[in-house]
Amino acid sequence: MNILEAMFLGIVQGLTEFIPISSSAHLDVIPKIFGWQNPSTFFDTFLHIGTFLALVVYFRTKIFTYLVVAFKFIFNKKLDQKSEKQSLFVLRNIILATIPAALIGLLFETYITNLFDNKELDKQSNLIIALAMIFMGILLIVYPRFIKGKRIEIYNLGILRSFIIGTAQAIAFVRGVSRSGVSIVASQFLGLRKIDAAEFSFLMSIPIMFLTSIYSIYELFFLNNDSKNEYILPSIVGMFTSFIFGILAIKFLLSFLKNNSLAFFGVYRIVFGLVIILIFYL
Repeated sequence: MNILEAMFLGIVQGLTEFIPISSSAHLDVIPKIFGWQNPSTFFDTFLHIGTFLALVVYFRTKIFTYLVVAFKFIFNKKLDQKSEKQSLFVLRNIILATIPAALIGLLFETYITNLFDNKELDKQSNLIIALAMIFMGILLIVYPRFIKGKRIEIYNLGILRSFIIGTAQAIAFVRGVSRSGVSIVASQFLGLRKIDAAEFSFLMSIPIMFLTSIYSIYELFFLNNDSKNEYILPSIVGMFTSFIFGILAIKFLLSFLKNNSLAFFGVYRIVFGLVIILIFYL
């Protein structure tokens, strides 16, 4: 992999991880379209670390607040302000939403990876990605018609609704679904406003991305030195570009949703899914 390819894939990862168009689908399909070799585990790890760091930097103030509140709670310190109690409830909801994705990742991650990375199953995996892109695209266009009822704050989600949103997030292990897309839709169905749904989607992905990054770094120690030496520079470039464009994507989406729906991304997803079918099946 050369530097330009690494830079391009880093940009793709940064943008598509947070905009609801599926980073996994793009990173799977784009190298096939251009005839590039599939990104290595080493390179893929650095891309995801980049977007994880983008989340941490963008939400650093809120993360610090949650850590302070968690410290006070663990050590039986009094929560003095109403906002601290609300932050504690938000933190609880984030943790609850993380559990389903963590469990499904532990149980099925190897099976899912083998399905999508097995060369002999390329046609099947491409079709799954295309159908997931199209189905979620249609959902992003039509779902606002079914959003009803009074809107609530993130701290009022409660245990059950947080767990349901986390379960919806876990569906994104299927490439083409989009973690941000499915969790934003689920959050709105369960009472959150668009902006709050997007923010909760980003916040609840932090623990999963943190655990994934730690596990991926652990796996790097088992790669041979030749692979590490070959990919270290492209990986650093990819991580840097995914970090920069990840921050830009978060800012863009939160600003975009103030006056717009997700329908535009739904149309894009449908077109991208049809392109996959045209390229690989016709």
